[in-house]
Amino acid sequence: LHVRSRRQRQMCIRDRVKDAARRLALLIDEAGGTLPLHDKSSPEEVAAVTGMSKKVFKRALGHLLSHGAVYTEDGTIKAIKKKG
Repeated sequence: LHVRSRRQRQMCIRDRVKDAARRLALLIDEAGGTLPLHDKSSPEEVAAVTGMSKKVFKRALGHLLSHGAVYTEDGTIKAIKKKG
């Protein structure tokens, strides 16, 4: 039996959130920069479009929003175009 410390569990969750955020960013890019989802989308809709649970989706979206990679507008998620 392996007992993880609280810090180890937190690091594991952060890694999973970053991984989910990368997958969500890739889905947005593959969809042409816009996904027809938002934080109030139904769990079924989120799962159908992303293959993620609503909880994981919201954490990933929060990560992308806080890092300035996306923004939400009119019920959609849009990628922020990088200059260069």
